[in-house]
This record gives sequence, structure tokens and C-alpha cells, in this order.
Amino acid sequence: MIYKKGTVVKIKQGVKVEDIKFSIEGWHGRIGTSEYPDMILVELDSVVMKSLPEDYIIKTLRSTGIEGFNHFYLNEEDVELATARDTPADVEASLDDVYKKYEWKAWSNGSPEDEMLAKIMAELEDEDWFGYLEEYLTFPFEVEIRETHHRNAGDYLKKIKIHSIEDDDEHYGIIVNGRMGRKKVNYPLCDLEVVDKESPNYLPVRAYCIWFANR
Repeated sequence: MIYKKGTVVKIKQGVKVEDIKFSIEGWHGRIGTSEYPDMILVELDSVVMKSLPEDYIIKTLRSTGIEGFNHFYLNEEDVELATARDTPADVEASLDDVYKKYEWKAWSNGSPEDEMLAKIMAELEDEDWFGYLEEYLTFPFEVEIRETHHRNAGDYLKKIKIHSIEDDDEHYGIIVNGRMGRKKVNYPLCDLEVVDKESPNYLPVRAYCIWFANR
């Protein structure tokens, strides 16, 4: 192999990659560790990543995940030496930005509901959920228990009328309070689902539950 790991290269004119509809000529990157002895691995630089179309980013994340997002396998004759336009730290920062912005959108199946869920989750940081839900939820509203544990297995699908957000627990997440019939209860929001799917409360609560399960 001519190129050592970390060498900055540029993709030559006329080089194409299967399934990519736009030109990759002139893209810069660094040589990574290839799993194939007859090919090189090119890790794209941050300048290229910032110019990628959104639909390409989402499609690639769905198929490869963030681990393989900025990698290309090419032949040695497909690239030439180039001057660095950024640093490895810039590359890592760009990958983090892509992941934060598109992780949930890539997870979405494209339905209006999933797109809305993805939008909500992409805009929120961990510490924002309590304030977000406190601001956007309209009380009271009815939920049903969708997740149970051994201590409350008999509660599955029972309904609770939620009156307020009580707390944000380190282990159980956001705790809401309400009534199950005449009984006052406190319950983890992550175990609940809004009964009325047309309610403006449905998607925010659903988004929180999905986030909590995948945090």
C-alpha cells in the first residue's frame, strides 16, 4: 500500500461509488484502517460532511449507523495526495453534530407521526425533557399503563388520569401524579401512553417514552 494511515487524500476526477447519485470528485479524507488488503479506507473530512445532502445522510445512517457513516472503500488509484483542510478533532466534532441532528430522523420510518417524534427528540437535550413536557402538556389527560414490572403486573392497561408532573427521578425518569379510579398514584411517565392518539399530548409523551427506552 502506498498510503499510510492518517494520510490526507483527495478523490480523483471520474471516480464513482455505487448507489451515490451525485459526484464525489474532489472529496477529501484521511486514510483509515482497511479490512480488505486490496482496498483503502477513506474517512471523509469535516468539510465534506458539512456539504452532504440531508437525504443522503439519513439514508446512509439507516444502512450503516454512525460507525460507518463517513467511510468509503476505494482503490489506491482512485485518490491522490492532498493538503489537510481540517483536523481529526474537527472530524469527530462533525460526526457528533451529524449524530445529534439526524439520529432520530434516521430512526423514523417517514410517517408523519415518526417525523414529528424525530423532530421533538432531535431538538431536546437530556435535561430539557422535564421543562419541555411541563410547558407543552395540557392537564388533565388520560393515559394507560403500557409497561409493568413484577410488583405491578396487574396494572397493565389500567387507566390513570394525569393531573401534573411530580418529579424527575434518577432511575425512573419523570414521575407524574394522578388518579387510578379513586386512588391517588405516582407513576413513571415512561411506562404510560396517552389514550387519545389525536390529543396534542400524545406525541410529546410518546417521544419521551421512546427516548427513555433508548437513552
